[in-house]
Amino acid sequence: MTYIEKLRDPRWQKKRLEVMQRDEFKCQMCGCGDQTLHVHHRVYTRGKEPWEYELDDFITLCVECHENTEWMIQHIKADAQRRDMYELDAIWCEVFHFIHDFGAIEAANAVRKHREFLAAKSAAKTAEGAQ
Repeated sequence: MTYIEKLRDPRWQKKRLEVMQRDEFKCQMCGCGDQTLHVHHRVYTRGKEPWEYELDDFITLCVECHENTEWMIQHIKADAQRRDMYELDAIWCEVFHFIHDFGAIEAANAVRKHREFLAAKSAAKTAEGAQ
């Protein structure tokens, strides 16, 4: 069964609904409830099916906060590899300290601004190379 097929499985759909109900159908980072919502896995365990996780292993996020969270995780992982630090717990610790220190909405805004900064920096570098 492919991962897409697993996400269509009634057992996943039930778990997904349980997570969203627990989170009152609101993004747990920015609080919006009028956007498309995703259920984000906080952890992955090899061999576990998506519906076999505990509810605490999930969080409801809107599309934008989910994209920002995934982006932040990828950059923290890349940074961790550069520092020879491979433990996922340490990566998540950094993410959650960041969110705790700044608050969820401020953390999401900081990530958004940082992504915009990096995009502008990349565009400027591309423009310089074209000259």
